[in-house]
Amino acid sequence: MASNHTEHYQLNQWSLDDPVQMEDFNADNRKVEQALTALENNRLRLATGSYTGTGTYGEANPVTLTFPFKPKLFFSFQGDLSDLFVLVHSGNTQYVAPDRSSSDYTMYFSWTNNSISWYNKHNAFSQLNTKDKEYHYLAIGI
Repeated sequence: MASNHTEHYQLNQWSLDDPVQMEDFNADNRKVEQALTALENNRLRLATGSYTGTGTYGEANPVTLTFPFKPKLFFSFQGDLSDLFVLVHSGNTQYVAPDRSSSDYTMYFSWTNNSISWYNKHNAFSQLNTKDKEYHYLAIGI
């Protein structure tokens, strides 16, 4: 059995005259496994990509993106950062760009476990879905 332990995680530290026991190694491996699992479960995750607009709009034609994690913050933009669209996961279901006051620019959105969908009632441009235009995105989540 180890006569000493590390300061923070109490992992075994042996002296030359300590008997080495398999259970000491197994206990340390369990502690390391638990710590790595906690890190994995609490880390931020990122996804980047792009989509090409289809030219459709409206509630029946939302843009929907799916990720391998639950997104909490989402950015969509064109290559030159025009038409920047930012969403933060909250109780809100509508978004109007700060420089747009008309309801023509209102975006309606929803979040599911690992997807985000949005639409605009008036046109594909305001939905960030202009036909054949490439949009880029960044999603941050857990």
